[in-house]
Amino acid sequence: MKNSIAVISILSFLVACTSLKEIKRPLRVESIPSDCEVFSSTGKLLGKTPLDIPSESIAAFRDNSHLSLLLRKPEYVDTNLVIELKSVGSYKVKLNRMDDAHYAQWVMGAYSSKTNRMVREIMEIQGLLFARKNDQAKVRIEKFISQNGAIAAPHTIRASLALSEGKIEEAKVYVKKALNLDSNDMTARQLMNRLEVMDGQ
Repeated sequence: MKNSIAVISILSFLVACTSLKEIKRPLRVESIPSDCEVFSSTGKLLGKTPLDIPSESIAAFRDNSHLSLLLRKPEYVDTNLVIELKSVGSYKVKLNRMDDAHYAQWVMGAYSSKTNRMVREIMEIQGLLFARKNDQAKVRIEKFISQNGAIAAPHTIRASLALSEGKIEEAKVYVKKALNLDSNDMTARQLMNRLEVMDGQ
């Protein structure tokens, strides 16, 4: 289960293809809106859009025959950009705004008939975060953790809430719990990287 604080990631995949036949070209990533954070598949922050990456640096974060990048900006849907190595070039990605009304409609339409109560609860908590109703989100996520502590996603949400309150050490405790439960949780890994950078400043 992926999560933004946000914390459950709702991923929109944009598969990039161009007519380029060689890899020896720089990569440029632009976005609408601009100033989006760009992460590699391992959770490393590469920079913000517009982002230029020299061709010689691409090998450091490629995934076999392709690149997988995550674009993130508060209040927008996390978006993945997947690029074949032979198609490296310039790309412009549009992120969809995740306002409260859109989020509530999306949750009910996508999940009410397909998933169980726990998933709907996490998604609703995520909606509270998008609406900046952190106090309500905190009460509900702590209750959720007390009942379903073996799931990684709520611990990552709780870590994000702690970070928003400036409680770095508390955030670390929760994100470590999330990673112990799911070491492949990309959002938890990105949050841990961010906390480590903040701790080193």
